[in-house]
Amino acid sequence: MDPLHGDDLVLVSHDATRTGAPRVAIEILRSWTCFPGHRHAVLKGGGPLLAEFQASSDHLTMHSAPFRESLCRLGFKQARRGPYALAGRFDVIGARWVLRFVRATFVYANTLVSADFAWAASELGVPSILHCHELGNYIPTFVRRYRLHRLPQDVSLVAVSTAVQRTLADVLGRDVSGIRLIPPPVDVGRVRQLARQDTSSVLPQDALLVTACGTVDERKGSDLWLEMAKLVLSSGVPERVFFVWIGEGSWLPKLRERASRMGLDRRVLFIGSQENPYPLLSRSTVFTLTSRWDPFPIAVLEAMALGVPVVAFRVGGVAEELGGCGILCGPGEVQEMAAHVVRLVREEAGSHEMVKGAQGRVSALYDVAQFRPRVQNLVRETLFAPASGVSPA
Repeated sequence: MDPLHGDDLVLVSHDATRTGAPRVAIEILRSWTCFPGHRHAVLKGGGPLLAEFQASSDHLTMHSAPFRESLCRLGFKQARRGPYALAGRFDVIGARWVLRFVRATFVYANTLVSADFAWAASELGVPSILHCHELGNYIPTFVRRYRLHRLPQDVSLVAVSTAVQRTLADVLGRDVSGIRLIPPPVDVGRVRQLARQDTSSVLPQDALLVTACGTVDERKGSDLWLEMAKLVLSSGVPERVFFVWIGEGSWLPKLRERASRMGLDRRVLFIGSQENPYPLLSRSTVFTLTSRWDPFPIAVLEAMALGVPVVAFRVGGVAEELGGCGILCGPGEVQEMAAHVVRLVREEAGSHEMVKGAQGRVSALYDVAQFRPRVQNLVRETLFAPASGVSPA
């Protein structure tokens, strides 16, 4: 039987927040419109993008994963190998139940948080893909939880950047050439269209904006960004320079309070999540990324698409996505970043060639027009691989 004309294709992702992996999951679902049959999206959490998930594809059914966080809720979250493996096994049991219920013929587990479904698919003889978006301490955590070092070879692995690819190969003992590289996409046309929409803003029209976008937490280096903002604002830049961070996160209240104690709350703004951040991003004089680790941040691609100069720490896949079309600083080098931001703010524009190169690069390499065929080809290869001859669940 042709696998594409079998039962159902299943995509699993951790939630529907406005972070990178859920947005990639939506584009994966959109890429599946060329395949016949029904599609299922299984989410382990909610979020503001639920409606966008639902609208991403016809013949799509949404599901909540069973046993969310499983035994972690019983106090095992900080435990070591044994309880972690037990919690992971509990997740796999729930995943098997879901895959049997929907009669899955193919599973795309988007992020290591969804590795329980990759395991369950393998146990049921269903072709599957595990797409890794994680770096830093996330990888060891889920390797331990889901025993990923024992993951069967019939599960196809995908990484979002060469940094993730190398880390996965090292941790899992796989050959790096056997891990497919598919970077996250950006819908360049849609981003530019949304950027032209009129939105109200309390900022002056002539403001020079230094922006950042992402979860307000340790990984994104929100505290380092605040330190950098203090250095820039104390260097004699014009009064119309404002720092704006777009995004929610656990550190949001304390960083707002810290900015207030530093006397910066008028010019350093943590404005929370925005349904349409692109008009604000397009007004930016500089876009900054202060992440301590970051696999392949989509916000950098969006800034590139909008013609905004990018200054970022050299971490994860950032150098790979910029490709010389931005300014890289050493990891955690706040003073170095501040010096570059001061220069760009005083010039009130980045290098024309750098910006032009960035726009061309993101359109040529990272637009959804390149991403969707890559995913479609990967799905076909996985379905028709020799290991997929096993009967579906």
